[in-house]
Amino acid sequence: MAASNYSFDTQTPVKAEDAATGLLRPYLRARVGGAWRDVIGSTGRTPIARRPVYVGRGGRIFVVAKVPARLAGSDQDLEVYLRENGSWRQRGVLHYKSGGSRTVSATLVVPELPPGPVFAEVHARGMRDSSWQAISSAPVHVPPRAWLDFSFALDGVDPDAPVPVDIVVEAVPLDASGAEVGGRTRELLSRRIAPSGASPLWRAEHVDLRKIGGSRVRFRFRSRAAAGHAGFAPGVVWGAPTLRFERERATFPAVVLLSLDSLRARDMGLYGAEPSPTPFIDKFFGGGGAVFEHAITQATGTLPSHMTMFTSLNPCIHGVLSASDGLDPTLPTLATVFKAAGYTTAAFTDGGFLDPAFGFGRGFDSFDTGEAWTQLGGDHGAPALQRAQTWMSKHGAAPAFIFVHSYALRSPPALSSPSAYKNGLRRFDAEFRRFVDLFDKVTQKERSLLLLTSGHGTEFFEHGGGGQGSRLYEESLAVPLLLRGRKVRSRRRIDATVGLLDLAPTLMELAGLTVPRGMQGRSLASMLSGRGASRMPYRFSEAHASSRLLAGAARQPAAGPSYAVSEGSYKVIMTPAPGVSGAGVSFEAYDLQRDPHERRNVLAAGVPPPWAAGLKRALENYPSICRRLRKNPGRRPQLDSRLRAQLRALGYTE
Repeated sequence: MAASNYSFDTQTPVKAEDAATGLLRPYLRARVGGAWRDVIGSTGRTPIARRPVYVGRGGRIFVVAKVPARLAGSDQDLEVYLRENGSWRQRGVLHYKSGGSRTVSATLVVPELPPGPVFAEVHARGMRDSSWQAISSAPVHVPPRAWLDFSFALDGVDPDAPVPVDIVVEAVPLDASGAEVGGRTRELLSRRIAPSGASPLWRAEHVDLRKIGGSRVRFRFRSRAAAGHAGFAPGVVWGAPTLRFERERATFPAVVLLSLDSLRARDMGLYGAEPSPTPFIDKFFGGGGAVFEHAITQATGTLPSHMTMFTSLNPCIHGVLSASDGLDPTLPTLATVFKAAGYTTAAFTDGGFLDPAFGFGRGFDSFDTGEAWTQLGGDHGAPALQRAQTWMSKHGAAPAFIFVHSYALRSPPALSSPSAYKNGLRRFDAEFRRFVDLFDKVTQKERSLLLLTSGHGTEFFEHGGGGQGSRLYEESLAVPLLLRGRKVRSRRRIDATVGLLDLAPTLMELAGLTVPRGMQGRSLASMLSGRGASRMPYRFSEAHASSRLLAGAARQPAAGPSYAVSEGSYKVIMTPAPGVSGAGVSFEAYDLQRDPHERRNVLAAGVPPPWAAGLKRALENYPSICRRLRKNPGRRPQLDSRLRAQLRALGYTE
């Protein structure tokens, strides 16, 4: 698909010329039907007097006007406008009675005006005859592919004898000197409006100007009483028109991190699912990007796993494990690093644990959690991806770091099922296609990055439990890690075991930024370019859930955190013994190449292989390393009732 660099959000106000001075007139404000609008003026409010007057002591102003014979047959109020500080303001009314003198006068008192001259206009409402009245804009250049947006409202409708009004909007061509070119006026809109006794309202219009694109014109707004009708026709108040057009915009370099909560790698076509619920994602990254075949999360809960993404620290070290934990305010994060490098930073999430209250807001210029919601499956505002699209379509040329997190696959625990999950994944695949269409139009492709992953997977009772956060089997640990863009070699599949711990250093190096000291992850940039070796250090994972969901919606309390360590296809899990707090653990070891579904614990089958002993020792030492390296806790998050309701709806009981 060919990329388009046009945007539709450039608006140029079209101002009117002042009848008295010929200068551009500042907009007036008018209220119709309870709604205020900027207006350029009105037709049908016939100016019957235009002259300077003098403001005397105490703000006293004498105003006089003569009612034309054609308007003298009916009683009416004549409105007095004064030009003050460059604006017209209505300051009074002259009451005219038919059958007497057509000359009307009154003394107005405007105490706040200083003594001196001021320009005044007196307007009579309504149109009695069928002569056109017009107001024109200042000269304006019409770009190619442009539209004119404006609104109008009827003013002074006689409910007993409403008279129709003819309105016309025209484009009057101008030559290089600004003079009108005769005989070439183009009619843009022509309509007869039949007023009613109902309250008047603003009426919006959208006029296509592409046939006059590239020309210099003056817009003329005209109205008259429809011929053959007796009585006064209402006037027409013209809302300030806006010239709306496409113009070529500068694209911007962008780094987008997209996390789809609870997404298991095994359920995507790129990782072997048949039939695949993600055909577009499979083609997009499989054909034009890189796929890590064994990426694992460092935590099976949304909060700690995403904090690891942002800090490149293992969960037990950054310490943000539950709703009561705060992030050390001195730690650098993905957002703070990109912000310091001059990027505009924006986040779009569905709330819950991805809320600024937990420390994710640090470094972001804007953080959009959508509208408040209390239960999944209900209306909780536009999807995060959709809100990110809206933001990107309006963003300027500055480099941008964008984080998007979605709960599109999450259901309340009681409703969670493989079929509902797969249906959500199909919908997300279609939504992601629309996101990519825009991403490729508005970003500088050669300097941009797009990464798709997940904080953790989910269990569907493959090992006796359901939901998220309780065990360290592959259905919870193995997540997709897919990249496309800057310095990423296409059609590349990488079989190294990597972690979400490595994500922040990777994005920083690919964007040309310096990775802060102290981050524990390793940049994968050399693997993505095809230059580096695939061997990686041990990657640890943690489960901190307080309970486990069992069949029949029962819950089993957890004695403490569980840990796992992975190297290549080998993995060992350490779990506290049931019913024992602070002492007693059990171990499991799996060769994922031979046993991808973790059915055969090699530690329970005679003499364990040498690799299992080494990983077991590393895992036994892991908790003490965590205690030694643990960062200082930050301020405890303050959760409002809205956020607590979101967490309950997501199945979190903290």
